[in-house]
Amino acid sequence: MALAREKHFSRAAERCHVIQSTLSSGLKALERELDMRLVIRGPRFLGLPPEGERVDVRSLSSIEIQNGLDKFEIDAGLTYLENEPLTNVRKKALYRERYLFVTHADSHLAQTDAITWRDATAENLCPLHESMKNRRVLNNLVASLGLKLAPTVTTDSFLAVCSHVCSGEWSSIVPHTFSFIFRGCKELGLVDLIDPVHSQAIGLVASARDPLSPLAHALMHCATRLDVDQFAIETADKV
Repeated sequence: MALAREKHFSRAAERCHVIQSTLSSGLKALERELDMRLVIRGPRFLGLPPEGERVDVRSLSSIEIQNGLDKFEIDAGLTYLENEPLTNVRKKALYRERYLFVTHADSHLAQTDAITWRDATAENLCPLHESMKNRRVLNNLVASLGLKLAPTVTTDSFLAVCSHVCSGEWSSIVPHTFSFIFRGCKELGLVDLIDPVHSQAIGLVASARDPLSPLAHALMHCATRLDVDQFAIETADKV
């Protein structure tokens, strides 16, 4: 990462507080570990190949994240920390996820300031499929209230949820971050869910084994300095 920023071996070594030979040997060791070339070498730094530029980001279920960490197939994951917590992981909480009722903007419910969980679950709903952890969180929550989700459509994509709600026939229950992604969609009305106001911790997880992979170590380091809630406030102010 330092080399990608500095584009110079000695400056990158200085940023990492090591001598240049230590940086070079560390890069070669990482290339052997990953079995791929990360740096185009010459008398000076010549650039990064595609493998050195790319960070692969995938959408996985919590079970797939657990399996990926156990099998060393992924470096880290972003997931729920409290409901069905992953095992043998180190974690860093980033923010608390709240829930909103989303319906078509023309619905009378879209004009209200808040809606109870009891009233929300009585609507024609299109939530995520039960293979998704968000849905299982909602199932447990409504069950604790003596209620039950009885959707007529389920999906594994929030884009599909958005499409169904925009049709005017369905509503849904979504994380508050849904509003950041679909803020510009005029067909959607977002309403606070109350009685109770519930939240779940979301955070970064990586394997509990030592040492961490370089990418997982970098992600954890970034997570310790990240204020997601403040970033969300600043982003909302700019929209």
